[in-house]
Amino acid sequence: MQSTSSLLRIIPTLLLAGFVGQLTHAASTAPKEWVDADTGHRVVRLSEEPGTASFYFHQNAYSGEGDKVVVTMEQGIGTIDLETHENRLIVADPRAETLVVGKRSRSIYYIVEEAGNRTVYAAQLDSGDIRKIGELPANANVTSLNADETLLLGSFPEAGPEQIAAARHQVSDREFNPQTGERLSYQEQREWGLKKRMDARLPMALFVIDTRTGGGSHRPPGNRLAQSSPVFSDGPRPHPLLPRRPLAHGGSTLDRED
Repeated sequence: MQSTSSLLRIIPTLLLAGFVGQLTHAASTAPKEWVDADTGHRVVRLSEEPGTASFYFHQNAYSGEGDKVVVTMEQGIGTIDLETHENRLIVADPRAETLVVGKRSRSIYYIVEEAGNRTVYAAQLDSGDIRKIGELPANANVTSLNADETLLLGSFPEAGPEQIAAARHQVSDREFNPQTGERLSYQEQREWGLKKRMDARLPMALFVIDTRTGGGSHRPPGNRLAQSSPVFSDGPRPHPLLPRRPLAHGGSTLDRED
């Protein structure tokens, strides 16, 4: 006969299994299309793949023709045909970080990090063909693609590992007001983090990568991009065309164009 303690260990497992089974059944039996009673809008379920997610609001996720939308899946990056609703995996790598969809080439640009190296790739939405564009400088991030898809734009800190580590620790998320102990709203947490990031005064540089050759426009010590001379560097001295002006909330400064 099983002991009471053994039964107590088994019962929660059975309950959890039953709950998961109910969720799976609900997902499989939910309608694929319905009309919202409050708004009258027709709602269509586009994906049945668990873990499918859309891009963040500033990332273009649609093809130029509007026939496909790119999404992230548990296995990597996929597309959904907005007419047939076909779901297709085109980048089978869960490490892939999506950047933006190029409307001209119908490609999704993305980054994969492996053994500390971050590399930019492009995958064609229709053929699934993948091409390597180039490796990024240390601690670099890509944020934008120009209109004709010839250049990717990004930034990186021109600082040593100790400075970067100290800044990251200083900018770590704060959940409570240090004076009152009250929980901060999401907006207040973001404001605090952005202010502390500027207070860290890490010199930053912008760089561009040629999407056809993988060549770059900035080459500080140790990076792997070709050529030299930064596009813009926010070092100790302000750029002559971007005057440094004080910001609100105490002493931080930001270079900006009038």
